[in-house]
Amino acid sequence: MAVKIFAVICSLGWSRTRIIGLEQSLILVTALAPHIGYDKSADIAKAAHTGGLTLRQAAMESGFVSAEEFNRVMDPTKMLGPN
Repeated sequence: MAVKIFAVICSLGWSRTRIIGLEQSLILVTALAPHIGYDKSADIAKAAHTGGLTLRQAAMESGFVSAEEFNRVMDPTKMLGPN
């Protein structure tokens, strides 16, 4: 089922709305861990979850990461395929 949903999403293409939706997926906070550490990444995820925030909002409020670094690390096109 998940594969079918993923295929449908991919066939529709990425739009700004869908990319914004990615910021609400707490699992993506793991992309920040190599840059700011596991504990700070976990703090951001917890703040997003408990505060009803996006990862971006929680990250900016934490002060652990700049907007520029967040944008660079959280680029979904860079999360796919080999580095």
